[in-house]
Amino acid sequence: MAAAHVGVNASPSSLAEQNCTPCHGDVVATYSTSLHATVRGIENGLCSLTGEANRGKAKEAFDKYCFKCHATCGTCHVSKPEAANGGLIQGHKFFGTPDQDSTCNACHGGRVANELKGGIEGFPGDVHYEKLGFDCLTCHDGKSFHGDGSEPANRYEAPNKPSCLNCHPDAESGKGTVEAHNAHPEGTVDCYVCHATVNKSCYNCHVGEGAQSKVDFKIGLNTRADWPYKYSVVRHMPAVSTMLDPFEPGLMDDYDTVPNWKTTMAHNIQRITPRNKTCKSCHNNSKVFLTEDRLVPGDSKASENVVVQQLPPKF
Repeated sequence: MAAAHVGVNASPSSLAEQNCTPCHGDVVATYSTSLHATVRGIENGLCSLTGEANRGKAKEAFDKYCFKCHATCGTCHVSKPEAANGGLIQGHKFFGTPDQDSTCNACHGGRVANELKGGIEGFPGDVHYEKLGFDCLTCHDGKSFHGDGSEPANRYEAPNKPSCLNCHPDAESGKGTVEAHNAHPEGTVDCYVCHATVNKSCYNCHVGEGAQSKVDFKIGLNTRADWPYKYSVVRHMPAVSTMLDPFEPGLMDDYDTVPNWKTTMAHNIQRITPRNKTCKSCHNNSKVFLTEDRLVPGDSKASENVVVQQLPPKF
């Protein structure tokens, strides 16, 4: 078998401009700058921790440990991602819309797919998936994967992000008849605070080694500049100040400027959750909020900016 493939390019789509452009030129033209192709979001996130002075070394670490998450056309349309051990999906068959368990979930299965499909024990999957049969492509259109020619720094800056309000415009505060929606002034809480169940937080990552996760739910102060809400669901990112030490010690100069707790987009939406059954579920329950005593030893100083200092009034 090995002899039969001597001299054969194992990844023809790595030369997309040459091999894919004749039929799919419009896609190739935008894909080269997409987040899936460049993994730019991860690179920028890493460099924000190391600081500009260490950017060159951070890029070396990124290329060695992180760039394997980069995807070519064939990664999704012919084979499984290399980050998920690769292998052809079904021989050399091309799939216009690939099987999402073999592609999307192979990379995003640790958190997103588990939430969406009810893989967290004791908690249901997303209502849109379980009752309406939604899949990844229902909310994330082709430009989410292939790009649109722009170069967003991360997925939150992409111009084609899905939004709950695309389908539920009357859920916005003051624009519908749901009392709970109107009770919270516009820009106070995002949809996930009331309608998401639990999510995974991750801890203690050293260039991909030693990371641990646990199921949790915390409401904190929003960390996204583009997100027009004060409170959001947050989860813990696995970075630690010694994360790159196995590669080269002392690179994380700006670690304390970036919060470990960040606004997260849940994929396990429910109409009724433990937090929206009654007002008291949040207002009389400090356990659901990220308070100072719930920060993790070793968290960055910037994590203090996510802490809810003043809890909502009790009922």
